Amino acid sequence: MKTIILLTDFSLQANNAASYAYQFGQKIKANIHLFNAFGIPEKNAIASQIPWSSDFVNLEDESSNLLKALSLELKSKYNTNNIDDFNPEISYSNCFGAVADLVSEMVVQKAISLVVMSGPKSGKVSRLFFGSDTHDLLDKVICPVLIIPDGLEFKSVKKITYATDLRSIDTAVVKSISMLATIFISELTIAHVSSYTVKEKELNNEVFEDVELYNNINFKNIKGKSIVQSLCDENINQNTDVMVLVHKKYHFPESIFHNSVSKQMANYSQIPLLIYPYTYTEYLSQTKHQTPSNNRQA
Repeated sequence: MKTIILLTDFSLQANNAASYAYQFGQKIKANIHLFNAFGIPEKNAIASQIPWSSDFVNLEDESSNLLKALSLELKSKYNTNNIDDFNPEISYSNCFGAVADLVSEMVVQKAISLVVMSGPKSGKVSRLFFGSDTHDLLDKVICPVLIIPDGLEFKSVKKITYATDLRSIDTAVVKSISMLATIFISELTIAHVSSYTVKEKELNNEVFEDVELYNNINFKNIKGKSIVQSLCDENINQNTDVMVLVHKKYHFPESIFHNSVSKQMANYSQIPLLIYPYTYTEYLSQTKHQTPSNNRQA
């Protein structure tokens, strides 16, 4: 059974992402694991509500109580009595420390299929605070990450756009999003983002000859001086419901000259972003024969 980790700090944005994650899990038949990393007061909603002089146990207990309450709220709001519907099981855990390090370990240990988190609250200052933790997470986590914009409610995914440079496309990602498109009966667009164009016939022959293609698939070229602006325009103009990207981690000193498109999009996108790691094939091999460990359940 697939498992989704929902990262929460119990803010309004995180609660909205939790609602989205639960309904998404119902569609793809995945269980939900709620996770809260508590610790640094200025970055954590729970820690900021409790005097930092309070002992560690107070933080942990408060976090656990809120996780349990969130679990019960999601079940009460979205569980159905229809025998044909899937109601995800909900487990939860918390830990003191840096969220990116903790989650990257959990993904491997628990064979996690997807990490879901909230996007930044509207406003430039909020985006700055959002950026550091999220960017660190994208660099370290080896499974896909789904980022839900502030205030966005769950709706059926009718169109998925995978934006990529076809010179470095990952067929494992294409297979994965094809399966997702099959579940939602979505239109799937493979968008070639580059300064040069390619023909659809060339894409089929050269790139996807070993991939069992989803029936409702099409190809297009996206050109523009700014890749991020071109992708944002594409989302708005083409009514994309989920944008798919592959995140490449740059190392020093290369990081000085390159700013990851996925990180920029995470800060500004107004639609859900499904971001796959550059090492996705490695992730599949690590989790293929892994059995997830037990968690607390509500």
